[in-house]
Amino acid sequence: MRVRHGFHLSTVPPELLVHSSHCNFLIGASAQSPIFYHVERVRDGRSFATRRADAMQNGKCIFTATLSFVQPEGQAGQSISHAHAMPHIELPEEVDSREGAFQGRPFQVVDLPLTPAPYPTKQKLRRLIRTQRRIDRNKDHSSNPDTNHAVSSAVQSASVLSQNLGVLAYLSDFYVINTATRIYRLPMFSSQSYIKRSVSALDRAGAAEKETAMTHLENMIRTEKLELNQLAQVSLSTKTNNLQVGMMVTLSHTVFFHNQQAVRPHEWMLFEMESPWAGDNRGIAVQRIRNKEGLLTMTCVQEGLIRTDPRDKSLL
Repeated sequence: MRVRHGFHLSTVPPELLVHSSHCNFLIGASAQSPIFYHVERVRDGRSFATRRADAMQNGKCIFTATLSFVQPEGQAGQSISHAHAMPHIELPEEVDSREGAFQGRPFQVVDLPLTPAPYPTKQKLRRLIRTQRRIDRNKDHSSNPDTNHAVSSAVQSASVLSQNLGVLAYLSDFYVINTATRIYRLPMFSSQSYIKRSVSALDRAGAAEKETAMTHLENMIRTEKLELNQLAQVSLSTKTNNLQVGMMVTLSHTVFFHNQQAVRPHEWMLFEMESPWAGDNRGIAVQRIRNKEGLLTMTCVQEGLIRTDPRDKSLL
């Protein structure tokens, strides 16, 4: 996600800000072969610019994305303005990042209690996320004494902003479509079939890579079991006790950026997710991301393929 975001930004003037991104995942990628990106300048206007990128691997298009950029122009009091209200959330001071499913990652995650509701469409999943460190000004920007200082600072500020937006786009893709299955308390990582597939996929991996992957898998299993116990306290009208997730992949991922200047990934951000629909072996999840002041910075819609299997006897 962030790689795709960066390729587009390198072809757009720094005064334009990304305001929407539309991605389609076509074929599963392989870590064994290189990926080549082709960026097309679809449109360059006075207020908007559009870029399209295709990711190619082994002669096939595996991913395509279209991004739209805008010249900020609205002024306070001169345009309509509204947003979803920020729920009351207590922000934690410190978090032990050495524990949980995201152990060893460059960000911290705090999962919040599920919003009680009898129906799947009414339930909301919330989590707090922040990066481990702040993105500094572009350290690769060379200091030329003949370069105007104001211009240099503007370039560096634009670079930091684009990196912040790239980080937000990257984080927006973490377990979003899982919302459609988590509200049903369907196990995935803790099922024996998933564990076997994961271990089999590591056959060609090196010892260090395999150890890291297995540690992450064990953390995911432990976290999922704790979460399922928590979700069990909320009753649902739909009975799914005999199912588990057999397969789940992202089909499309669309994000809309808001209040771009207010994006600060190193500070706590509230991720709120819900699923308005699921059926035909597909599901949709909607995600809203706010900064710590409550400003809405992103709205995300993701569609995924979801296939279920009979639940392992060990999980019944």
